[in-house]
Amino acid sequence: MPVFFSSIAGFFVSRSLAGKKPGQKGRIRSLRIKVRNHFIHIHHWIYGGAVLAVAPMFFEKHPWPYQSVFIGFLIGIVIQGLTYRDFYKIFYKAVVEYNSSEEE
Repeated sequence: MPVFFSSIAGFFVSRSLAGKKPGQKGRIRSLRIKVRNHFIHIHHWIYGGAVLAVAPMFFEKHPWPYQSVFIGFLIGIVIQGLTYRDFYKIFYKAVVEYNSSEEE
């Protein structure tokens, strides 16, 4: 039961901190790495999933009474990240934004 409720909590916390729509800035900045003229976008569902994959191995050696809550919270973060239309876009071309106020 704790996994279920913490998944719901993780979903809504992630939803409140992330951008409301794909490409929109959230309260927490996206992790983007620029490589020449491309970006690698590490979505929050990717690093949430990576931590989720490693957590059972960590908890095997270091038991923690709230590990099911932690796992559930991560599941909620991953599920919320997969609700975006562009969840699969990891590599994309960097676009130079033109700012007309710099012209003056």
